Amino acid sequence: MLPDTFAIRPLERTTRWSRQQSIRILIVGLLAVAGCDQRPDAQMPESTSADVPLPMRVVSLAPAVTRMIVDLGVADVLVGVGEHDDAAPAGLRVVGNFMNIHTEALVNVRPTHVVAMYGSGAVPPQLVRLARTHQFELSVYAYPNRIDQVMRILYRDDDASGTDQTSTSRSLARLVGAPVAGRRLRDRMLAQLDSIADLTRTRPAPSVLMVIATGPVMASGPGTVLDDMLCRYAGARNAAAAAAMTVLTCDREKLLRLRPDVILLLRPGDPPLGRLEDDPRLADLRGLDIPAVQQRRIALISDPLTLLPATSLPRIVGAMVASIHRDLREPIDSILDSRTDATAHDRLEPVTDRAPAPTP
Repeated sequence: MLPDTFAIRPLERTTRWSRQQSIRILIVGLLAVAGCDQRPDAQMPESTSADVPLPMRVVSLAPAVTRMIVDLGVADVLVGVGEHDDAAPAGLRVVGNFMNIHTEALVNVRPTHVVAMYGSGAVPPQLVRLARTHQFELSVYAYPNRIDQVMRILYRDDDASGTDQTSTSRSLARLVGAPVAGRRLRDRMLAQLDSIADLTRTRPAPSVLMVIATGPVMASGPGTVLDDMLCRYAGARNAAAAAAMTVLTCDREKLLRLRPDVILLLRPGDPPLGRLEDDPRLADLRGLDIPAVQQRRIALISDPLTLLPATSLPRIVGAMVASIHRDLREPIDSILDSRTDATAHDRLEPVTDRAPAPTP
């Protein structure tokens, strides 16, 4: 279960931003997958002078956040991203990562907001100090372990308007000024996921091992978004469901005990699989007397966004189902190709609920 969210905000929220305004630091939550529940130590300096209108300038330190912002139709607010962000539009400044910010790069893009997604420990003091000094709002979302938590990061029906000081969190759609687009996008995603789930509802649920690394084999266990995707919408059972941790390391003996019917290699950006006898990624599986190996039911999902808890979820669930039930590829393609496709952001209706940013 997610820990309680925690937020520090100014007493007022306006649409006008200033380096001389009081700092707005929103810590929406910290999720420790292993059970950590630490809270950041941040305080709010006093407001000083008059507002100066500035456009929203967002730095995303989480690829999942970046993807959501792009799919909300407001990619123009992005001025910087973290390292290794495959969801980022081309040309954005890289400012380091959540634990190690490149101060000069961050300051140079003049953010009004810095948004991150984090799983354990406290918010790095360096980032809190930078938020205080340079007067940007810092928002950190707890890393989700279920699909409904992903949806609540994107959009919440009970979202804070920014004027209710008893509320401690805002969705990303509200944060970037696109709540209408957020609601529509969430509803599209849920409709797609339900349509995909309907395809397998009457079929037997095979045991599937979701491999996220090889040499040694490491599989996604319970309590993760991947587990929720597989069991709730892909019509399958997680072969590692009994694991005590969210990631299970498997030697050959353990693989023999698990006996998965299907093995999915979730490897963003990987080249296509070769033969079982030749591909080094499959070395630990060779010769195993398990259904997935004996029946050659081993598939690779290499979409760059495979592991992101983001608006790409319907596409990845579709890839899972198509890999498990190969006869369903055509109806899945039809679902994902429709105008309800949450990942086809270039075909979504234009966002109309965010006012144009003023020219600096």
